[in-house]
Amino acid sequence: MPDQRLVARPRILHCLAHDGGAAAATVAALAKELAGEAEHSVTFAEPSRGGSSLAGTVATVATGFRALSGAPSPGKLLRLAQMLAPYDLVLTHDYGALGAAMAHTAFSQMLRLPPLIHHEYGFGEDHIRELAARRTWYRRIALGRAARLVVPTEYLEELALTRWHQPIGRVTQIWPGVDLGRFVGLTRPDALRGIVKHEGESWIGTIGGMESDGELLALVRAISRLADGWHLVIGGEGPAREAVRREAERLELSHRVHLPGRIDDRAAFMRLLDIYALTDGRAGFPAAIPEAMAAGLPIVAPDLHAQSAVVGEENARFIVSPRAGEAGLAGAISELAGDMTLRLHAGRQNRMLAEARFDRSTMIERFRALYSSVLGREMRA
Repeated sequence: MPDQRLVARPRILHCLAHDGGAAAATVAALAKELAGEAEHSVTFAEPSRGGSSLAGTVATVATGFRALSGAPSPGKLLRLAQMLAPYDLVLTHDYGALGAAMAHTAFSQMLRLPPLIHHEYGFGEDHIRELAARRTWYRRIALGRAARLVVPTEYLEELALTRWHQPIGRVTQIWPGVDLGRFVGLTRPDALRGIVKHEGESWIGTIGGMESDGELLALVRAISRLADGWHLVIGGEGPAREAVRREAERLELSHRVHLPGRIDDRAAFMRLLDIYALTDGRAGFPAAIPEAMAAGLPIVAPDLHAQSAVVGEENARFIVSPRAGEAGLAGAISELAGDMTLRLHAGRQNRMLAEARFDRSTMIERFRALYSSVLGREMRA
């Protein structure tokens, strides 16, 4: 009787830290595009935060898993490893899912576990902690038997080779992908909930979880330095919402600071903007960077994990050092807001780079080829 693993569609398990961010967006795209070629299951280290990118995909939630995070005791790792055994391929995503990789390294030979591929998406405000010796050593050990390590940027590729001591043949760089066509063209001025972009207005926007108010309040204060036609639009929900509202009231900017809540159509949101401001330092390599570039927007952001090397040359100086603080952010915004020609040039360069790097179909094809190679058979519908 033939081995069922060589006949049936491969069973793929995605282990994620949580159900939001770039990791979940990538898994959602893969589960959708490769639905006919594999059976996709997902499990999370943390409870749902709501608004998951995985909603509506064919991926099923794998139940019964022990938490992927926490102290890696031998008993816990063994139980976790046993839960990996029924699958044909295990895909771990970000540091929060490395518990599954550690279990795989510890017990893959004894339990004859399926191959594992780890995906890193970068790190933000925890940058220094991520580079600390403890996490570096944990990554080195946990990835000891990984078949591949996938990273989105050249900076993370270098980090994987030099700091995490990964063999050069294990590390693969794959740019994240977006549906480029959705980020160009006109958008109705009333496309967002509760607000309308009026003629003569210019919008600075950001999307995030609104977990921390520091950077968002700095954006509100930066708007106060601009001409009246400039408005700030902050998409998302979270505990910082009320603090932002109060700061806008204090500065008498309530009519220029808008909080439309959850953004269901990120492409429409981006198409309404004139500048994108990245504020969520916890997002790793955020999905908003390729999205804003695909929309032809100039970007203001802190320079975490060498994001200045991702955007176009005209835009690079507006990716500011975190040490520059609020003054650096405000200065970058003021310069861009005051020069339409500069905004247009930077945006065009970003769009050209997005077309070269961030096409979703190219990303899917590269992942398909990688997974097929590790599985030892071609994935096909």
